Amino acid sequence: MVNKAGDDELAFAGLGRQTELLADGEVGAVELLDSTLARIEAAQPSLNAFRLLSPEAARGEAHLEARIPPGGREPIDSCHSDSTSGRKP
Repeated sequence: MVNKAGDDELAFAGLGRQTELLADGEVGAVELLDSTLARIEAAQPSLNAFRLLSPEAARGEAHLEARIPPGGREPIDSCHSDSTSGRKP
């Protein structure tokens, strides 16, 4: 579990940095999810920003993601294929 300072650092790292941390194995998908859900839970009563949350489904996905070794997945941008030819751009 990340301490409060580390949790804040992770939360405010930005999506690009969080992606790098995940890819490098410096943070796990479950750890990132726990950090995000904790922040949502803390802010939701005053912000009311989320109509529906599915933490159990998200946790299941995070556990599946955690099984992929660091460096074992292509970056999202390189995974998309051209919709007409099926080729990667």
